[in-house]
Amino acid sequence: MRLKKRKDGGTYVYTGDLRKEIIKCEKELKKIETDLPYLKFASEQAQKPYEQKKKRLADLKDFISLAKEKLNEEDANKS
Repeated sequence: MRLKKRKDGGTYVYTGDLRKEIIKCEKELKKIETDLPYLKFASEQAQKPYEQKKKRLADLKDFISLAKEKLNEEDANKS
């Protein structure tokens, strides 16, 4: 089964026997319902390190630019 989306809604399309398609969709539904809690948990667990790395990246960039400025100032003072 697949869904053809349109501005006015959508149309479900399938091929073959409707009963078999229903059974197939019910199996897929159960699998997705089982997987969703795990996927939500994994997503939440990945979000924290991602945000931390993003902050660390910004801090590193800021430090490097300031440190380079400081070195340039020291080099200019020595000359």
